[in-house]
This record gives sequence, C-alpha cells and structure tokens, in this order.
Amino acid sequence: MLPDLPGHAAPAADALDLHGALDRLDPRDRDLLLMRELGGLGYEELSRVFDLTPDAVRSRLHRLRLSLRNVLTRHWGAGTRPGETEIRHE
Repeated sequence: MLPDLPGHAAPAADALDLHGALDRLDPRDRDLLLMRELGGLGYEELSRVFDLTPDAVRSRLHRLRLSLRNVLTRHWGAGTRPGETEIRHE
C-alpha cells in the first residue's frame, strides 16, 4: 500500500470516488463505457453488442465521459483535485 501524501487523495479513495460515479450511470451505459475503456472493444464491436450504430456509440461514450467528469468535478470541487497542480495553456 502506498503512503498517503499530504495534500493528495489516496489512490483507494480515488477508486471509490470513481466507483461511486460509475454506479450513478444507467447499467447499460456503464457496461458500454467499461467495455470500451477496460475491455478495449472498438466502436464497431460495441455497435453490434448494443445494437447501435458506430456513430451512436461514439456519441454516447462522449456524453458518458462528460457526465463522469462533471460528477467527479463536483465531488472534488471546481478546478483540480486536492494536491494536483492546474495546468494552464496560454
């Protein structure tokens, strides 16, 4: 187990945050996202599994990623997570 660093969220806490955010998704959407991100299935494969067009798969995944980002941002607060440095592009 890694030690907790001051100002940094513990990896286990991050995993619990992500797990909670995933639990908020519709089960079918969660399966789609996990099969893409963890299972490595392509858009064509996912379109056959979920009976969607490849474009619909891309669109749904985009919306799901935005939804997760919004949930986690609200949970961690606006901006960066504790202990992270904001990267600015100028």
